[in-house]
Amino acid sequence: MDAQDEHAPNTPLDLGSSTTQENTMPLINVSYASTQSDEKKAELIAELTRTYARVMGTKESSVWVVLNEVPRTDWGVGGQTLAGLDTAAAQLA
Repeated sequence: MDAQDEHAPNTPLDLGSSTTQENTMPLINVSYASTQSDEKKAELIAELTRTYARVMGTKESSVWVVLNEVPRTDWGVGGQTLAGLDTAAAQLA
């Protein structure tokens, strides 16, 4: 850890010396296999933040949200990619 990192507050790794809710920086990590508009992503981030803060009794400013848009070619289930399943379903239609 360099000197800059050592003094960087409000990072997911900077949890402080206490485990109280005031000192935690929760991270919500969401992965999904679709492409969404910037407006939808902003709405999702805002709603996840508000809901977490309300339920957990913490400040919204402490909640981190990361959205991971995974290409359907990179997401698999049952040994097949979602893109492959999409193609198979389209051929049956």
